Amino acid sequence: MEFGSNWLQPVQSRLVKLYPELSETELENYNSKCKTAMTTGHDHVYALAEQSGKDASFDIFATNYIKSYPWVNDKNLKHIFSQGMYYAWKDIGW
Repeated sequence: MEFGSNWLQPVQSRLVKLYPELSETELENYNSKCKTAMTTGHDHVYALAEQSGKDASFDIFATNYIKSYPWVNDKNLKHIFSQGMYYAWKDIGW
């Protein structure tokens, strides 16, 4: 989720270093789930920003998002929210 050299890069090479027992299929599956979780999060934040404006609530986002992705940690929740708000601010033109 962090900006920088790993931004939007596949996660397989990082995961295999931590979990060398994972198969290629498992690594691909995790990468797909991560991309979906990020995209879904950005979409939820964007919709919340359109509805609530600049005062969109992180707590409302987190409560709803965790229902679908309970494995996402607090650090990444904050990254998803801030990135989604960045895109909303940029696109909506606040």
